[in-house]
Amino acid sequence: MKIGEPGGTLDGDELQCALDDGSDAPRRLSLAAGLTVRLARPLRVPNGWWLGGVAHAKPRLVIGGDRAGGIVADGALALEHLIVQGGFPAGRPCRDRDCVAHGVVARRGRLALLGVDVRGFSGDGVRIADGGAFEARRCTFRDCGLRGVRVARAAAVLEDCVAEGNRHGIQLHLATATLRRVSGSGNCRHGIVAVHCVDGVQLLRCFASDNGRSGIVLGGSPASTPGNRDWLLDECVSVGNAQLGFAIDPTVRGDAAAIPQHGRVRRCAAIANGLHGFNVTHADEVVLEASIAIGNARDGFAVANSTRIELHNCDAFRNGERGVAFYGEADRVATSRLGGGELRLNAKALHVSSGRLAASRLGRVDR
Repeated sequence: MKIGEPGGTLDGDELQCALDDGSDAPRRLSLAAGLTVRLARPLRVPNGWWLGGVAHAKPRLVIGGDRAGGIVADGALALEHLIVQGGFPAGRPCRDRDCVAHGVVARRGRLALLGVDVRGFSGDGVRIADGGAFEARRCTFRDCGLRGVRVARAAAVLEDCVAEGNRHGIQLHLATATLRRVSGSGNCRHGIVAVHCVDGVQLLRCFASDNGRSGIVLGGSPASTPGNRDWLLDECVSVGNAQLGFAIDPTVRGDAAAIPQHGRVRRCAAIANGLHGFNVTHADEVVLEASIAIGNARDGFAVANSTRIELHNCDAFRNGERGVAFYGEADRVATSRLGGGELRLNAKALHVSSGRLAASRLGRVDR
């Protein structure tokens, strides 16, 4: 079924009626090229609909005002080649007094997005929760007051997506997720965040840059809740963030003993960040291998109050203070090549504080 005229305008109530009346399968509704649908209230989509347009002239679903929500999925929903646009001003963070409105909301059903742009909502651009499933490919999420994407207690796969200009780019909470070639850049706080993801998170060839705090964060709070486990960062790059390139801190509040992570950082790069390149705090069982830290303002690799942290074949160049530094109770840290070969330190001495560096080619160093 098709609706609207190319380049025309459609009242949101007409689109809502078409969705409510379309009881027969297949539930497919094509919007005309360049069509603008003006919604005075959130669009509620019944279970099982496909709603889409064309890539070269995406239809626009425009929600009036900065406090109105966009699309609410009552079950499975697929969206393709659409623009979902709210009225929240770009560059303005969401305040407590704001009425939070989200762009696309789905619970318990499967939400699939292809070539969809979501922008300008006071809350989250896309919000998935309560056992749902989320797939997004070649989508952008920008200029939202809270997060570009929030996935909570659900499964997610994101590929070739961009989150920029939000308070946080992408946040995963108690989720199982795989992100491939996902970018979180220019957000007010963090680019990509995963907290309490006990069933595994994979970030593959992801990119974070120019965020107001840290680029990629694996964290959590408080310590009584489970931390991230069985996670992997592979070929990710974090550049020019105001604080940390990669932040691995399962407590966030920093008031607990090390929490098991079973995590691996592989072939990643932290470049020109405002504090440390790689920061590992209150973590247990984390391996960093074949990764590089260049030109960060403080340490290339900083490890604090952590146990069973391993560095293998890593490089650190031209960092402001130290190439590799261990603070607090960091101990049982092993590196296969230290001081020559694969791991090259700054001219300043390696700093070890109340920890132990073991199994290096230069012999054992204890403090």
